[in-house]
Amino acid sequence: MKVMKKALIGTALVGALAIGAGASNGTLSDFYAEGNANGNSIQTGTVKLGGTTNTPIFNNITKLQPSETPTQGTDITITNAGTLDGKLSLTLSEYALTSGLKNGAPSDTDMKWVKLHFDVVNAAGKTIASVESGATKAELDNGVKTLNTLLSGYTFKSQESYTLKSSVQIVRDKAADQNGLQDLTIEGNLSWKLNQL
Repeated sequence: MKVMKKALIGTALVGALAIGAGASNGTLSDFYAEGNANGNSIQTGTVKLGGTTNTPIFNNITKLQPSETPTQGTDITITNAGTLDGKLSLTLSEYALTSGLKNGAPSDTDMKWVKLHFDVVNAAGKTIASVESGATKAELDNGVKTLNTLLSGYTFKSQESYTLKSSVQIVRDKAADQNGLQDLTIEGNLSWKLNQL
């Protein structure tokens, strides 16, 4: 019995020494340094339009006639309300041209007198893009394309506002027969889009 007690005490002592040696070796004998990076956060930016919406540029322009001066459209404010800079583009849709005087659409000869003008002006009052266009669908499509080409070279900064100015005119020519433009109706939608850079 004494031999067994001695053997158990000896085994327990060897185990305690081994644990003590391991603990000492793991925590006290190695050099180390620590660092951390707390409070990490990632948030995406936003692309958002603000300003004027659902307002026609040419709102209720009636009784347009040949004139030496253009008729001004409604100024449209376009604001980059997001946190990211972007590029602005415009799209023409739902174009329709009708005339109550003639059977069918007016001729190209009649339409050459109708001119539309668009300017995009920054907050400082500087015109950054400008285009004059005829009023047929092909001419307006080409005018919008030209305007988009000009706008593609300009960055619309976050939180800045821009103004889309417009005018329409039947350029008066007293030597020409402009009677074919009576009772003319031009309709369509203009929309704009802001894309991230």
